[in-house]
Amino acid sequence: PALRVSRMTLSAAAQLRRRYYLVQKAREVAVFGVLIGTLSAGRRAEMLSALTRLIRARGRKHYVFLMGKLNAAKLANFTEVGAYVLLGSSEHSLVDSRDFYRPVVTPYEL
Repeated sequence: PALRVSRMTLSAAAQLRRRYYLVQKAREVAVFGVLIGTLSAGRRAEMLSALTRLIRARGRKHYVFLMGKLNAAKLANFTEVGAYVLLGSSEHSLVDSRDFYRPVVTPYEL
């Protein structure tokens, strides 16, 4: 079977550019906030320990937050945090972060 390549729509390309921008901003921060949603996926303790090991290995600080529903007002209270990493189910992992003051990325983008 031949491989078929098609063009991306403008909205999909814009979303990919936005995600790339957020990932690049997250790479530069010194303090991460690890967000754990109360409705997040199973095995979150294992994911949290792996993520904190990764952050410490890079010489960065982190704080862990347990939150129900994310909103910009809650996250704006923590000015020291440069970017947030959202541990959650796959349905809720990509957050449209235009409303947030800091980047919100997934553990895989970190």
